[in-house]
Amino acid sequence: MFNLCMPDENYLYAGSFRRIKIWDKDKFEGIKILEKSSGAISSVFVNKKNIYASFFDNSIKVWKKTLLKLIIRKIPIDKEFLTLVGHNKPATKVLADKNNIYTASYDQTIKIWNKKKGTIQYTLKGHKLGVSDLAIDKDFLYSSSLDGLIIVWKL
Repeated sequence: MFNLCMPDENYLYAGSFRRIKIWDKDKFEGIKILEKSSGAISSVFVNKKNIYASFFDNSIKVWKKTLLKLIIRKIPIDKEFLTLVGHNKPATKVLADKNNIYTASYDQTIKIWNKKKGTIQYTLKGHKLGVSDLAIDKDFLYSSSLDGLIIVWKL
């Protein structure tokens, strides 16, 4: 497993090579999904409406969380709701808020995407090596990089 996300008290999401697993924490039962995804998953982010994953093939995929009803019944889900393509090297992190999706990449950039349209609004540049992680609060976006820097971006 490459990444874990625990957005609520009921489920644990784990990203690995070619799949995202959802674990029911009460039953400690794993439910496999997205078996035919595009490759290794570098990060998983889940909010109330969507499941997001960044991939080492440079892409970001988004699935509607309403699909969980199908997943829990073990119906395979192979079609994503949205695929974001814009990074030139592996995508390393994905986060989202009410209006935007934020992605980091080894291409040394951070992209801010319009959540509804799936289009790039901004490309942030400032790191000299690949961006490895992101954090966000209501006013700022924080990025860390293999160059050893943390940059604080005003939203």
